[in-house]
Amino acid sequence: MNWYFERGTDANIEIGDTAFSERLNGLTGDLKKETSVFIRETISNCADQGVEDNLDPIEVDIDVITLSGDAKKEFLNELDWKTLKGHIRSAIKEPNTNTSHGALYSGIRKLSTSTDKIKLIRISDYNSIGLIGDEDDETKNFHLFSKAEFCTTTDRKSQGSFGLGKGVLYHRSTINTVLMSSCINHEGEIKTRAFGRTTIPTHRYDEPGTESINPSGRWLGPGFFGIKNQEPTAYKADSVFDLDTSTLKKLFLQREGDRTGTTVICVAFESEQDTNLIHELTDDVRKWFWPAISQNNPRIKIKVREFNNHDLVGTPHNVEINEVYQPFADCLNLEKNSKSLDSDGDIISKEIEFPVPKRNKQDADEDLLKEFTDEDENGFSARLEIKALKTNQDHSKINHLVYLRDNLTVVQYKQIKSNSVKGFVAVCKAGRSKGSSIRDERFHDFLRLAEPALHDNWKYSYKVNGRYLFDVAASTKLNELDALILKTAQDFVNKDPEVSKDNLNLLSQKFNFGKGGTITKSKQLDYEKIDHGVNGSQIYIKISINNLREDLSDWQSKIDFKIIGINGNDNNLVIDSLEFDSIDNSLISHSINKRNAYIKADRAIERFSVKIIANTPKLFSKSEIKDLRYSLSVNAYAGENNGY
Repeated sequence: MNWYFERGTDANIEIGDTAFSERLNGLTGDLKKETSVFIRETISNCADQGVEDNLDPIEVDIDVITLSGDAKKEFLNELDWKTLKGHIRSAIKEPNTNTSHGALYSGIRKLSTSTDKIKLIRISDYNSIGLIGDEDDETKNFHLFSKAEFCTTTDRKSQGSFGLGKGVLYHRSTINTVLMSSCINHEGEIKTRAFGRTTIPTHRYDEPGTESINPSGRWLGPGFFGIKNQEPTAYKADSVFDLDTSTLKKLFLQREGDRTGTTVICVAFESEQDTNLIHELTDDVRKWFWPAISQNNPRIKIKVREFNNHDLVGTPHNVEINEVYQPFADCLNLEKNSKSLDSDGDIISKEIEFPVPKRNKQDADEDLLKEFTDEDENGFSARLEIKALKTNQDHSKINHLVYLRDNLTVVQYKQIKSNSVKGFVAVCKAGRSKGSSIRDERFHDFLRLAEPALHDNWKYSYKVNGRYLFDVAASTKLNELDALILKTAQDFVNKDPEVSKDNLNLLSQKFNFGKGGTITKSKQLDYEKIDHGVNGSQIYIKISINNLREDLSDWQSKIDFKIIGINGNDNNLVIDSLEFDSIDNSLISHSINKRNAYIKADRAIERFSVKIIANTPKLFSKSEIKDLRYSLSVNAYAGENNGY
């Protein structure tokens, strides 16, 4: 097998770093950890490839291979390393200032230095379809996985809808190179198919022996590892069938037995988790795939193994759920057994509905139109179940809500603040996670299209906007769905604050809350005093603000905090800061203008408390500050954003 690179064109097309790589580099939260997104995307790809009518689970082996010595030398020789290295080196232009170029430089140095060890991450699935299809059949697995960029199958069984899952394999390879072999049913026989690809930028390289077919020495970027296509004018690689077992072994592409499926290798894998990689990968499997591995008859079984060259280290076992994720599994799989979360193991639940609009026939091809149901024609009311479980555990995932559209992969974790339940976990069951009815299936399809490239929320409006006929903006409906899910979970674990009257008489005569005492109500919001006092030259007051509106838009409030008897801004209070306490403070924004504060809250925030800290005028002494009387008013506000 050899490398064949795409020749440059007269159109002067240039390929640089992919936007997908930049997106991965900027991840935050649960996907910030480099192995986390790697595991979630690659295993999801494996799970998509089940053989129809085969009830056996897909089996996945995740192998961490430390390569050194003679095994490394044999690997590089079979990899046609001399050719590949020449192209990669020519693509490196700014190793000191460009992160991806620096990684390529580090990668070729490690592979070229005989004493340096490198890591291969090999992922193999069994009882799956494999890389079927002709070399250039754009609808089949081989082309979609090994040659296409940002393309995916239209199969509704697929986890993704962007074709980016395979991209993480290249992203985590320091030389952007992936090898693959697949055992497939080809023309009635079980055969092994091998191939490889590298995704490097456009470059110039005088590759020996290519002077006649590419005299300019300009290469578009991508290279493919296989045998030369036999067409006289072609210069491209085709996959290799039934490569000898010795070569497959040296490339670490050998498979166990003749079960159909695919093996892929991320060459020269690196991450910040390399020092404890086996543990980190196992933990990532549990974090994202506990719904699958907790089932009695799981769709997928996963092992994480370690190799020193070709030698297996230790005894591999299927990854099983542990104490961290068992409460989530119990919440998902066990039935409601309580009306409140009082004791460890109590489970409560509530079903909610969301209106899914009808499909847009003009956006559907003939094959899809044949599958249209009444739900597609007319729209329908989807049902979701929100569940919560009380637990005495204490770790980073406690008090989190999990979003599921099937019982395979977690979409996202979202933290829920509580004022009444100390420890709990919650699960949103939607789509196939909720059931197997036609409506569940169609809602699963809707949610799949509402996920962005990394499948970490249900707020991506671009695809659903064209395929469904919304009566309002698609983004508005998706935000309403998220707000509905969030509010249902919040209501399980939050009670209206009970404000003690003890110790609130101190300085209370200094504050004027208007007619009716400590509560002022309008048609759109109300608020209640929780605490207040003096701290040096500052005064503070803490209040709870509740949204009374019934519409599903963001809501705004205006605070006016002043000294009674001083009407203007001169020699009056100046608000210094606001301290919020809510279910999610990131959904609240604010601005301050002297004695006024303007607060904007997402519709998901039904209530919040805020501590208002204000500076008093310098002309008053500390003793005089205690004698001043203050006025606070809070009103619904519909003005401009005032700098949110």
